[in-house]
Amino acid sequence: MRKGVMRSRGDEGWLRRAGRLLLALAAAGWLMSCAPAADPPAETMTPAPIETSTPSPSQVTAAPTHTPAPSVVPHTPTATAMPAPLPTATPRPAARLIETFPVDGDEGVPLDAPLTLRFDAPVTTEWVQAHLAISPTVEGVLELPDPTTVVFRPAAWPAETRYTMRWSTEAEEAEVRFATFPDGRVPLPILMYHRLAELPADAGASAREWTTAPAVFRAHIQLLVENGYRVVPLEEVLDYLQNHAPLPPRPVAITFDDGYRDFAEVAWPALREAGMPAMVFLIPSHVGYGAFLTWDQLVSLVQEGTAVGSHTLDHVRLKGLEEGELRRQLQDSRQKLEERLGVPVQVVSYPYGAFDAQVVQAVAEAGYRAGVTINPSRYQRRSAVFALSRLHLPYDADPQELIRMLTR
Repeated sequence: MRKGVMRSRGDEGWLRRAGRLLLALAAAGWLMSCAPAADPPAETMTPAPIETSTPSPSQVTAAPTHTPAPSVVPHTPTATAMPAPLPTATPRPAARLIETFPVDGDEGVPLDAPLTLRFDAPVTTEWVQAHLAISPTVEGVLELPDPTTVVFRPAAWPAETRYTMRWSTEAEEAEVRFATFPDGRVPLPILMYHRLAELPADAGASAREWTTAPAVFRAHIQLLVENGYRVVPLEEVLDYLQNHAPLPPRPVAITFDDGYRDFAEVAWPALREAGMPAMVFLIPSHVGYGAFLTWDQLVSLVQEGTAVGSHTLDHVRLKGLEEGELRRQLQDSRQKLEERLGVPVQVVSYPYGAFDAQVVQAVAEAGYRAGVTINPSRYQRRSAVFALSRLHLPYDADPQELIRMLTR
């Protein structure tokens, strides 16, 4: 029995030693599994997708809204972290200067008038200030009344001083020279036409003075385009002179006297194709007779953008008229045109170019804003909006004379 017991203890010792060995081997295997692998397979680094994490349609629509659309922001790892641009961000390089007050050559800028710059895209005052220079230097404040307009309000424009405004960016350069002389002249030419027709060789002097060949008129339009002139409504010329409104470089206005039918048949189609506005001065008592426009034609022209002014009721010489008749010629013509055409009539053209101080006073009292003459000059004066100058070329003039007339 003792030997048996001894054998049993021996067996138990062997078993204990075998168990300890197995435990040691298991521990060593566990330690090796915890050690970092030298080159783990790629699939062991990526967890398997969990089907239950796929968002439902309602979850998709609730995705964060700050993620930009691919069509607006390039898809990059950091794109979703970029803040949305502010409305006052630096303007696109495409922002170009399109209108100014004053225009180049204006020598009569009022001392209280601001400098205004208008662009074709939104800008900031900081960007404008970085590219704008005025010489001699003037203290003032830049304002942004709307996203595309910057206004410089000087502390004071010294009188009788010449200035140069320089605008320079990578995209463009512009220079505007102006001065602050009292009632200085302003280069705002107004062109005047009457009839557009082919004349026979034996046409009289009056016809040759006030008629333009249709082909020559079309050549005038082409010359204006080729030489960088911008045809603007006559009302905008008045806004410039009276309200400091900006204009594009080299502004020109076009007017027609009398209201002949050839305006609708020849002039307006050519002007419309070129995108050029015009004002026609009408004689209400002549409308619908002979070679003159009809009311139906005038309604269509006005709807298409033609502006109208008064050439008095009966095309009579205003200078020397009795006061009551003077008032009738001015007031009745304006009233009739406004009633028939439904547009305001703000400007009068003096028949035969005849006017004096009494006529000017009557024109103002009749509610007109301005008057045009046949005085041949490309310059206007702010003190003389009731005596605006106009230019015209006789029938036999070389079309190129138009540009010489606009620059001398």
